[in-house]
Amino acid sequence: MSEYTPGPWSVDDLGWDYFAETNHRYGIACDAPMTPRRVAKVEGDGPQFAANAKLISAAPEMAEYLQATLRFFEILTDFPNFKPMADAAIKEITPILQKAGVING
Repeated sequence: MSEYTPGPWSVDDLGWDYFAETNHRYGIACDAPMTPRRVAKVEGDGPQFAANAKLISAAPEMAEYLQATLRFFEILTDFPNFKPMADAAIKEITPILQKAGVING
């Protein structure tokens, strides 16, 4: 399991990169006390780059809730009526958390 900077994270609009003269910059920062402030940077022109920065900033909370959802479905596997649905959900959720390095694969 990886150790990532705990959330919450937020997006800082850093403005234009004057050296590149084309890319807008967004910093993803950790808002928790006693942690490194900047965790990532997104650069590029167009609204999708701001959207990407917002999506990245939600990563710690999404990982936390996805882990809780996985635990919920793991409990449901003990109930025969819910087992097929729970197994299908686990099959979908597990690779996502593995890709993020949140759980071991």
